[in-house]
Amino acid sequence: WTYDLTPFPQMAHAIEVSFSSYSLNEVQHDWSDADWFGDEFVTTSDQRAQTSMAAGVNDPSILGYFTMNEFKWTVGLSNPPPQKILLYLQFAAGTPGQIQALSYLQRTYATIAELNTAWGVSASSFTDVKNQVSVSSPPATAGYKTDRIAFLHIAASQFFKVIHDAVRKYDPNHLILGSR
Repeated sequence: WTYDLTPFPQMAHAIEVSFSSYSLNEVQHDWSDADWFGDEFVTTSDQRAQTSMAAGVNDPSILGYFTMNEFKWTVGLSNPPPQKILLYLQFAAGTPGQIQALSYLQRTYATIAELNTAWGVSASSFTDVKNQVSVSSPPATAGYKTDRIAFLHIAASQFFKVIHDAVRKYDPNHLILGSR
């Protein structure tokens, strides 16, 4: 997908600014298991956009930017479909992602009893739900499946909003082509 365009400097092309992984303490991580609501994701995305896009901002031959290549929406390929809500519930108390997951559940269910019925669990409180479920063994109920998809939409919207804002901050003129 990437070609040396040196012999064709005026050929229209796109640049990949990969937001699908990050490096922390010299260890490569995949963003699929990160907190997309957290400051670290926002800051790292901003830095990635700034460093990766500097050369292309004023280049008229650039059509736009791919933001990633074949992004993995799951935590490892062994547990599809995405279990973002379960992953975020397992985050440390008070982290932005965990707050978003709990907030979603509290907006969706008036009581813990309603959630217990919908998910087939016996949690004593919304914060106790994380002790009743795991990413590797998600609930098999229709209620959980509905919540899994609804929360994935919330999380994915946040993920792409952060990337959009980072790209637009450093280049307001070229297309954002999304994931390829």
